[in-house]
Amino acid sequence: MVNPMQTDRQRECETALDSIDLLNLLSQYGHFQEIEGDLVGPCPYHESSSARPSLTVKPHTKEFHCAHGKCNARGSVIQLIADFEKTDTKTACEKIIQYYNLQQSFVQDSFPFAGQTIDQKQLHEYTQTPLRILRQCPLRYWNEYTMGVRLDQQLIQSTIGSLIHSALQDFFKLSLVTRKQSDLITLFKKRWGKGFGPQEERENWLYKANSALENAYNLNSELKPIKMDMEVTKSTTFPFDEPLYRLSSKADRVDWYGDTEYQLIDYKWDEKPLSENDATTDFVTIIFYLSWLRHMSGIPPKLISYQYLSFGEQVDVVPNMSRMEAGIERLVHYIEKAEKLKKQTVEPDATRNEYCYNCKLNGECPATKLAG
Repeated sequence: MVNPMQTDRQRECETALDSIDLLNLLSQYGHFQEIEGDLVGPCPYHESSSARPSLTVKPHTKEFHCAHGKCNARGSVIQLIADFEKTDTKTACEKIIQYYNLQQSFVQDSFPFAGQTIDQKQLHEYTQTPLRILRQCPLRYWNEYTMGVRLDQQLIQSTIGSLIHSALQDFFKLSLVTRKQSDLITLFKKRWGKGFGPQEERENWLYKANSALENAYNLNSELKPIKMDMEVTKSTTFPFDEPLYRLSSKADRVDWYGDTEYQLIDYKWDEKPLSENDATTDFVTIIFYLSWLRHMSGIPPKLISYQYLSFGEQVDVVPNMSRMEAGIERLVHYIEKAEKLKKQTVEPDATRNEYCYNCKLNGECPATKLAG
């Protein structure tokens, strides 16, 4: 119960403690784990020579107790945070409130911008997928996004990609302390079931998927994801000063390094790795940067990382506006091109590209008919 004699800021701190993931907060100060409903970890008041931690935190009461014979410290979580930080309880409260506010900003899908009343539903929305299709082939884009004809072929590659993403999503819900590579493989195989196609083909795809999952585990074993689901959507209007359309991005994963530094991670299971330079100006990076920047009060991601799981490679982009200027100009160019195609009644020219195999027009459209 909140003490009526507390200040408004103290009450705000108590309210924040009731809403945040306490395990995630305490994990900033050492190896904490949940045991039978309690949070157990290191004690800031003494050095423990035992592998068994002595500090227990009760999430319900927000109190702690150290069972070490020469310590026996006890008190509130606020005091514990203060002692970990080597500061006073007032500063600890500010840190807890800051943590809560940052966590809230992550889980909000969108919020209205000050001084603007924008009907988001009336704005055309752009994600990286339609813009990538437009860059590859105007005819395919026109069919899919102007005429409403879906040309994607649901091949086994895309099916496996969905299964891997789903397995990773459940994997990161497991305890950071106890989860193992075998857990990730098991989660995937449950979804895989009997597999697809002839026996030999099934075995080949399963081998490739298992290799990608092993790489996924190795690439992420040291990271601590924020307490949130994968594929969290962020949207923003763009350009900011005169909203004409909406940009939306989905982060497969969000990790953070401190109070304001965070990293976006995008999984690509069967794609060839881009160079760091190409990734910097890619549509995905630009849309990630613009949509998350707006929602994080002008704070850009520390890193935007692409994990190419079949290759076991991670490409990191350190984003800033000057590095991305050319990419932003290209984004605007393709959005303007897309806006024109939406009004066009005559189909545009086709362009042959490496993704034609996944288009239902393959072998029929002018770009592939003769080559086929």
